[in-house]
Amino acid sequence: MNQIGFKNFRRFKELQPKDLGDITILVGANNAGKSTLVKGLLLILDNIKALKIGGGDFLQDLKPEFRFDANEYHDLGIGTFKRALCNKRTEAEIGFCVRLQRDLDLMDDSGNRMKRKADFTITLYVTGNEDADETTGTISRIRVWDNTRGVNFDFNYDAGETVVEFASQKATTSEMKKNLEERIAMIQTELDNLYHESKMLKEKISDCQRKLRDYAEMEASVHQQMANLSMENARLAERMSRIKSNAPDALIEMQRLTKQMEELRHEQIEIQDRMAHEDSRHIKEDLSRLNSLSNSMLMKIAERNAELDKLRKSQEMITRESSSRNQATKITQDINMVLDNSGVNYIVNQIESIISVSGMTEVLSDEAKANPAVYEKWQDKEADKAFIHERSGILRDLAEDLSFVISGISAEYIYAHSASQNIFYNTDNKNDYLAKSIHRFCRSKIVEGSTAHTFIKTWMKKFDIGDDFKIESFGGEAYRLYISDGGKWMDLADKGMGSNQMMILLINLASIIRKYEHTHAKPFIVIEEPEQNLHPDLQRMLTELFAYVNSNFKFKFVIETHSEYMIRRSQVLVAEGGYKNEKDLEENCPFKVYYFPKEGDPYDMEYSITGRFGKPFGKNFYDASAQDAIALNKLEMASRNK
Repeated sequence: MNQIGFKNFRRFKELQPKDLGDITILVGANNAGKSTLVKGLLLILDNIKALKIGGGDFLQDLKPEFRFDANEYHDLGIGTFKRALCNKRTEAEIGFCVRLQRDLDLMDDSGNRMKRKADFTITLYVTGNEDADETTGTISRIRVWDNTRGVNFDFNYDAGETVVEFASQKATTSEMKKNLEERIAMIQTELDNLYHESKMLKEKISDCQRKLRDYAEMEASVHQQMANLSMENARLAERMSRIKSNAPDALIEMQRLTKQMEELRHEQIEIQDRMAHEDSRHIKEDLSRLNSLSNSMLMKIAERNAELDKLRKSQEMITRESSSRNQATKITQDINMVLDNSGVNYIVNQIESIISVSGMTEVLSDEAKANPAVYEKWQDKEADKAFIHERSGILRDLAEDLSFVISGISAEYIYAHSASQNIFYNTDNKNDYLAKSIHRFCRSKIVEGSTAHTFIKTWMKKFDIGDDFKIESFGGEAYRLYISDGGKWMDLADKGMGSNQMMILLINLASIIRKYEHTHAKPFIVIEEPEQNLHPDLQRMLTELFAYVNSNFKFKFVIETHSEYMIRRSQVLVAEGGYKNEKDLEENCPFKVYYFPKEGDPYDMEYSITGRFGKPFGKNFYDASAQDAIALNKLEMASRNK
């Protein structure tokens, strides 16, 4: 997720979309809206992921619902539409806006990898009863904007219509052309490699065929040699039988003939060995394998050429349309209420229904055709459907990307809590956050030596908690957590509150690491006031911990804090980052800090490459200690002057 914004939600009558970094830190005065942003972020993510049709009367059934109470993901303590509604609102409608971006690594129909960047802005408009304590609201409108393709879907359930808007070619042609050119270049490179590999295979096939011909010739020659050797051997045997034992040179002649026969046997063995070594079966097997590879490669070449042809036709269409259509095109259709309540695909199903309907022709009766007004309206409607249908390929890619983005939404919430110093952590105690954290950890089946287990041990040492830990389970209903410190085992309860607080955080982070270890989706981890009960130096190290997790596991953070030490450490890490210029800083700096004043909207503190902020904190915030120091100096000087 890259942006979040609200309308008429709790603290904010309107909060323009705010950019989020890899590690977004929220600071500011109490009751300034930090928790509002945190809860709003989780609320919209939860609802987009689990969107479904609501309950009630028939008309209401056809509209998706928005839940404010505890859902399957998080209990945020908001509860009802009434409590979520801003006190300063002018209308009983809440708007949630979120921008979702994700790099997709997909497989095409031929099983080849392709990369796309998905970038969507989704806005939900929620109405409800402001006079009753209802846990759900009704989604009156859903807007989906594909920022890459320039296509906007506006599902207006109150009006009963869907507006599909294609941005002007001036606005989108350049980006679309760029994407097509990159894809064409990639396929062309792949084709060049395939042609080269195909050429090499053909050469290997020719070589195998030549070896088979040579083998056939050698085999014929060997057979002839063997036949000659057999004849020569028979001739020698006959001569030996005719030699008289009493002949003067009989012994010498026998020895000569025996030696010749031995040489013939050796020659036969060599020929047989050569034949075995040059067994044609191996050559035939190689030839069969190479022919199979060649056929497969030719099919792949044909597929790539077909895809290339398709992309070039798309290029031609874009070029053609860019000269004929420079204005945004809006097409209005009757809304197709999706009765499927499959959850994650609700919005995707709405888009796919538009694509499906565009391929259907409405049959008009002869009587209706005779009515000029009706016939003209029908023509316009069918022309609009045809316009959408022509772009069904683009829209299906859009729907596929959106499906991946929504299914990849995930958020983990570590809310503000107090650490307990108990020897036994009982899961029946719903207020014991450490007990719940340990229970989750144990259910994750994290084994010693694993990445998650090693993570805890490493950071335990950094935070001076100990050098090892172990958990004793009592039937999964209660736990006892031991810490090894200098080779001595002790209960975590015997350590300080800061150690207890840090173990809660480390155990939760380890469970999250384990959960997403083998997934492409990476969560937003929302943490409230992680600095509780921590020494200032350890508060500094929290920033390093979050930077480490972000860098190594690609998790993103939204952190609500009052810790000056965390903020200052982030400034040092930015200064140490060695960013070349402001552009490099903007693209690669993981940190972003928002200050929430008592009055007005939160603002980005804007890091510079030196680590300094471009904007000041609000009055009486991080300058409070400096003001007290000045006051002490003044009092000391006044005392001396008496």
